[in-house]
Amino acid sequence: MQKEVYQKVATSSLKMAQRSVKNSLKANSKGDALTDDQSEYVTESLRFSEIISGKKSGIIPRIIDEKMMLLYWKKNTDNTITGSVINEKQLRKRLIRVLPESYTDVRILTLIDQTGHPIIPDLSSDSMNWKTPFISQEVSELLPGWEAAAYLSNPQEVRHRARTTALIIGCMIGFLLLSLIVGSIIVIRAMKEELLLAQQKTTFVANVSHELKTPLTSIRLFAELLLEKRQTDPVKQKKYLSIMVSETERLTRLINNVLDFSRTKKGEKKYRFEKTDIVALGKELIETQRDRLEHNGFIIEIEKSGESLFVNADGEAMRQVLINILSNAEKYSTENKSIFIRFVGRNGNVLIEIEDRGIGIKDSNRVKIFDEFFRVDDSLTARVNGTGLGLTISKQIVKDHGGEISCRAAQPCGTVFEIKLPLYID
Repeated sequence: MQKEVYQKVATSSLKMAQRSVKNSLKANSKGDALTDDQSEYVTESLRFSEIISGKKSGIIPRIIDEKMMLLYWKKNTDNTITGSVINEKQLRKRLIRVLPESYTDVRILTLIDQTGHPIIPDLSSDSMNWKTPFISQEVSELLPGWEAAAYLSNPQEVRHRARTTALIIGCMIGFLLLSLIVGSIIVIRAMKEELLLAQQKTTFVANVSHELKTPLTSIRLFAELLLEKRQTDPVKQKKYLSIMVSETERLTRLINNVLDFSRTKKGEKKYRFEKTDIVALGKELIETQRDRLEHNGFIIEIEKSGESLFVNADGEAMRQVLINILSNAEKYSTENKSIFIRFVGRNGNVLIEIEDRGIGIKDSNRVKIFDEFFRVDDSLTARVNGTGLGLTISKQIVKDHGGEISCRAAQPCGTVFEIKLPLYID
């Protein structure tokens, strides 16, 4: 209907009524081509007889020099007309009484007259631009130019809040996007780690099978040779028996590592702590391994400061740690087959260093080698056999003894494994 009225105004002599204010809110909720600044009413020049035709009474508004005069008229029974001028001041007072509270912390609500000023005297202020309300609505065609208008009490505060809200929302969106990115990275890394662990477990099972089969094959071969008396030379018989014992020790060590790893994962690993001379324990262990190692071309040197160094330890567990590290030194040594073992008391601790002249360990792998199932080369075709559990178990045992284990590069080549244990205190 409103569109039709405006189209009619455009094609006739009618004129659009003039509004006394201009809204700062331009958006049209209906999506029309019309703007909020256009009046809902039109004006037309009519004679008085045309105005009163068919009516018994009415009000005729007139604006002259920005002053409004409201003329009330009424037809009498004798067909005469009585008229009067409405007192504008009294009209304003009555309207003020029925208006809701004008001022709050958020908005100012008032009536604007034809001059663009509020009808409430207390609101008159030169600092407020009354002709530009936040939003307004024309009151009636009987009060042309009058508007019910709403203003923001503190536009700067509203703008500040809007900017703050926009900033907060922007930060929240940015944080959400960052969280999604970080979450995606974490999930992808976790998936990669799980896949790697699954692959390592599969390789571990294959390696254990291979490691079990190798010594068993050797033991069976030499046992059959001796049983069938195919070798009568006593020297060679002794050599075969020595190999069988060595392979049995290797098999025992492998089985112990697997069992200890399982107990450690379940939290069932038990220790028998007692006062232990770690120097004597290490020396005894080396002597049991010396013949085999020297037979394989190794040179072993033991260095110790003092005769005895005591720690609170489980002797069997510490033997397992030393054997695992010696086994690593043996596996990864090439042409220079030298192994140096040192026992030093320092600052309330015992330092055990096992140094080899092997191929060494890359800086990037010096922490990873203590991870379960980790091997620098874990393929079945690797030159060095192993399960990837020895150093993991050794680290856990040393940790359970209140100590630390680490490795570093040796000079000019090789690796140094260092075990630090607290000295025994009576």
